[in-house]
Amino acid sequence: MARYGREQRGRAVDLYVRYERCAADVIRELGHPGKGALLSWYADRLEECVLSNFCGPFRRFF
Repeated sequence: MARYGREQRGRAVDLYVRYERCAADVIRELGHPGKGALLSWYADRLEECVLSNFCGPFRRFF
């Protein structure tokens, strides 16, 4: 199982938002991660956003 650093996960999630939540486009550009991992990282980011009360670009997804 591949492990990705915080920076790599963050970049993947940022691209996921930029590409209007299209996992295939992110995977095509980065060559990683799998769709399941990307969705999990996105869910983690949303949870962090809600807990910290700072949503930035994620605000439109609530």
